[in-house]
Amino acid sequence: MDKSALTGRILLYFIPINGQVEFMNGGEQNNDIKVLDKQRVIDLMDGNLDDIVEIADLTVESISGHIGLLAEALSGNNIKAIELSSHSIKGTAANFGGDVLSEVAARIENAARSGDIGICESLMGKLDESFISYKKALADEGWITITE
Repeated sequence: MDKSALTGRILLYFIPINGQVEFMNGGEQNNDIKVLDKQRVIDLMDGNLDDIVEIADLTVESISGHIGLLAEALSGNNIKAIELSSHSIKGTAANFGGDVLSEVAARIENAARSGDIGICESLMGKLDESFISYKKALADEGWITITE
């Protein structure tokens, strides 16, 4: 699926638009993905800065909560919860321009589907790093304030 195909508005519950989005190419990393696809967010929100700021805050809050749930699921070896939480992170990030974060979450989701908790655990550091980079990119645009 073409990454630019994500059009329309973000729904309140961050339901993926146009189905599932994968940013992987035959298992290889896609080097043209971005930490934050700024133009896609602007286009998605029709350039409305107030909406961008509001949805950016909701997006970060949602992803943060799902990362917490993912960590709990990993500590409890709950493969289904790992899959669900990583799927939520993947979709939420993809819907709001977080391509790298979405790709890492997709890898965790795929590993969970295969029952490989070890790979899921090994990707948590990359997921945390990608989330920090995503928040910084949002903050650099003035769309969120980082208080940590």
